[in-house]
Amino acid sequence: TIRRAVVAKKPGIAQADLAQLVFLASGRPGVAFELLDQATLEAKRMPAQLAKQLLTAKPYERYLHITKLAADRQNCLENLGAMQQIIEVQLRSGQTAAQVSHWSNMAGLLDNAMVSIRDNGNIRAHLLRLFSSY
Repeated sequence: TIRRAVVAKKPGIAQADLAQLVFLASGRPGVAFELLDQATLEAKRMPAQLAKQLLTAKPYERYLHITKLAADRQNCLENLGAMQQIIEVQLRSGQTAAQVSHWSNMAGLLDNAMVSIRDNGNIRAHLLRLFSSY
């Protein structure tokens, strides 16, 4: 597994870093080995942390991030991609029909927002609609 390969390559890696590295690599060993560099790991960790924050925050707290996210389309898409990765994990581990329904709905809303933003849609408008929907 990726976990064993990473530990073999960097034996002293902290468990928290290892868990985040495995999550961020998403089953891709090449990405996992790139993330062994601390600077690269930090750069990839930031969008994942913001994504987690956006998924768990109250609507007003999410709205506060719109201006920052709307400043850079590529950065916005990277953060939304991290949200998508978290939602996929939640969908796979959904325990009840209600949880699966909730995360499926979120995945659809997020996908619509990402497609619109990628197609040069108004970033603020699409983020506002997305963040108001959950």
